[in-house]
Amino acid sequence: MKIKKNKRFKNNVLFLLVGLFALSFFTACSQENSKEDEVIEPKKEEKEDTTNLDIREVTVELDQVKLADGMTFKDHPKREDIVKEISGIGLLFHLDKDGNPKPDKYNSANKFVVKTLKSEPNCVYRLMVSYPRNKNWGITGFSDNKLNYKLQHFFMNYINEDNREVWVKDPSKLPFTYIYSDLFWEDGLINPSPVGFYGFMQFLKPHTNFDLTIGLFYTGNKTKFNSDGTISPFWGPSSELSKKGKWLLKIKIPIEIED
Repeated sequence: MKIKKNKRFKNNVLFLLVGLFALSFFTACSQENSKEDEVIEPKKEEKEDTTNLDIREVTVELDQVKLADGMTFKDHPKREDIVKEISGIGLLFHLDKDGNPKPDKYNSANKFVVKTLKSEPNCVYRLMVSYPRNKNWGITGFSDNKLNYKLQHFFMNYINEDNREVWVKDPSKLPFTYIYSDLFWEDGLINPSPVGFYGFMQFLKPHTNFDLTIGLFYTGNKTKFNSDGTISPFWGPSSELSKKGKWLLKIKIPIEIED
């Protein structure tokens, strides 16, 4: 009788061990399958800064102004150097849903007619770009979040070669030159971060017609400075900068240089 009890006890223990082993195996398999079926969330990219800039309307104003006595374009004038506004004209553009600029139907002109002003060396052209749909039309509203370090207007010229548009990257071949002179309140942006909301132009080649392309470039969550700390020139972003950002808009304006 005692032998039967021992045998029954051993059988119960064996059955219990087999059950525990099966349970452990099932649990391990379930965990492995759970890992395989687990949905892995993609790594979230760094959120790109927003310009908070409504570019559906763009105003480009070109004014002939007179500088203080003895001052010329080569002296890199600032807005406080202007002593007289002589004449000016403004053009308004609307961007459609695809980002294509269309001149406003109420524009008084569809181009800028200018002079070289060689006989009036203390006269220059002031160029201002603004966005009327914004509370602050210029750079003022973008100073607090350092967007002036991520935005830059460029003033470019494309020519037709073999039925294709070629970007002129040699400044000596441009029919104009430009000086950044951004300023808002008491803070100067030209050093070290030109933006191009406000600047001065000089037209160089008499009896010339060309298209001035104004582009707004934005570097998102990166800086517009090159790795060596330099900034891109007015005639277009450097190759390094071109890889870091995107164009927000490009507007083409016909220019006629009379003399």
